[in-house]
Amino acid sequence: MLQNTLDHATAIMPSFSLSAGQYASEPSRKQLAEVLVLSSGTLVGQSERCEIPSELIDLALGLIHEREPYATFIWLGESRAHSWHVSIAHTNHNGVSAARLSAARLEKLPHGLSRRELEIITLIAAGGSNEEIAKALTLSLRTVTTHCTNVMRKLGVTSRSGISALAFGEGLLTLPFSEAAPWLRALRLERLVRSRGRRTPLAKAEMRSEPTIKIGSIIPARGRGSFDA
Repeated sequence: MLQNTLDHATAIMPSFSLSAGQYASEPSRKQLAEVLVLSSGTLVGQSERCEIPSELIDLALGLIHEREPYATFIWLGESRAHSWHVSIAHTNHNGVSAARLSAARLEKLPHGLSRRELEIITLIAAGGSNEEIAKALTLSLRTVTTHCTNVMRKLGVTSRSGISALAFGEGLLTLPFSEAAPWLRALRLERLVRSRGRRTPLAKAEMRSEPTIKIGSIIPARGRGSFDA
């Protein structure tokens, strides 16, 4: 029954979801860990190879509470050794809401990016301007501009919209969020953060229907993030 549940969760994940084979072939990732998180907070089938941080369990509970279908992101811990690439998919276990949580330690950050550059990518994807990012991270505008230039070079893109598209497509958004950047609330990941750790005993297996995404809809036509720098 557990294997069927995990197989169902894998089937609904987008193309960038985690898998054991994917991690085995990529040197930047190691120690794949998987666990099924029930809405009550009970863990089923936790991998013995490495222990999943409690913060990620809480975010999986947030996904269940918000009935989101899936989420993928990078968790930046206190050090590189505590950074993870995370994928969470809503599923059900014996008719009860659950989330399949897959996480892998990052031996090195993707695309040769630094922790600061990943933070800036997330702020750009949420629609922040260079001026807003500089204020949120207590950096000079010149430093942020330099970071943006380096990010574009490393990702092989030429615009802020290109940064955002790749961030969403490859799961490069990072948690935890900067508390000094309130516009991050525009991201769907914020729902998981807002509801993290919420346990719901015997909650029925329901999830939010996935909206149709049109090409180009990742970047808003108006307002924050609508124009390239």
